[in-house]
Amino acid sequence: MQDIKISVIIPVYNTERYLKKCLDSLIGQSLKEVEIIIINDGSPDNSQEIIKEYAQIDDRIVSVEKENGGLSSARNTGIKIAKGEYILHIDSDDWVEGEYLKDLYEEAKKNSLDIVITDFYCDYNGKSIIYTDEININEEEVLTGKKYLENYLFKEKGYFAVWNKMFKTSLYHENDIFHPEKLTLGEDLATVAQLAFYGKRIGKINKAYVHYMQRDDSITGSINLKKANDLYLVYEELNNFYSNKDINVELKLLIAKQLSFLFLTSKYKISEYNKEVLRYLNFLKKTKFKFKLNRHSSYLIILQSSNNLLTTKLIQKYDKFYMLLKRLLKNLIT
Repeated sequence: MQDIKISVIIPVYNTERYLKKCLDSLIGQSLKEVEIIIINDGSPDNSQEIIKEYAQIDDRIVSVEKENGGLSSARNTGIKIAKGEYILHIDSDDWVEGEYLKDLYEEAKKNSLDIVITDFYCDYNGKSIIYTDEININEEEVLTGKKYLENYLFKEKGYFAVWNKMFKTSLYHENDIFHPEKLTLGEDLATVAQLAFYGKRIGKINKAYVHYMQRDDSITGSINLKKANDLYLVYEELNNFYSNKDINVELKLLIAKQLSFLFLTSKYKISEYNKEVLRYLNFLKKTKFKFKLNRHSSYLIILQSSNNLLTTKLIQKYDKFYMLLKRLLKNLIT
């Protein structure tokens, strides 16, 4: 095979229903100098039989079986063996348009990019809706990693996902960056924020290619105490990573949104819930980032972060939580 231009990493777990469409969309790409690394993360369904079938059809497929370790663990397995100049992450229940890899690679080479961002489709109930990644630049403009972080990512402009971005493989290998394996929510934010810091040139193609499948049983489909704790760990990791970096990191809105996740975990035992609140408060005490919060803006945050109706009971519960925060963190919340 010629030099590999892109390593496509596909973690697989219980997606036999979608896997063939995903693989068909990749082996049919117009750019041929690629490797397709499929990581079967201990799937109990028939996914491995499908992978074997496609590996016989296309010798660019690299099949790896491993014990179940989660999405990040599977991605890290692929990163370690990737031979391509660039890395592209595709989820096994998603699929991509036929010119995706070619357009990404040509844009990366034309502008000497470390990271390429694209728009994407959100597919649900047979409908595809285009989502625009809010990076307001044309295809000839280039952002530094610092500008991308300060002006976009940490101001909640653009999406944190890795699957609508292509990364230079050296960003991972030379800076020893891997996806956090203990998280089930927020791992993309933690990873993209670190990769972007080392990226000198970041560009965007203002076109949608990836079809992101919305499933009711997806990892991000529900809020629970584990996910609330995962977000806390993401913010803590980013706070530690940027503590000695010369960069203006605005985490205040992200931190504020965490309140709604903690707030909506009332179905758990009060002792578990209180433990997570205290961990979050301790994090806020340690962080250097200050933010203002009032009842009105907090209600908006809750509405934006969940599908729950703002009932009287919900308001009362939030008021109680808000007063607890205000009492314990007078120096952070005004």
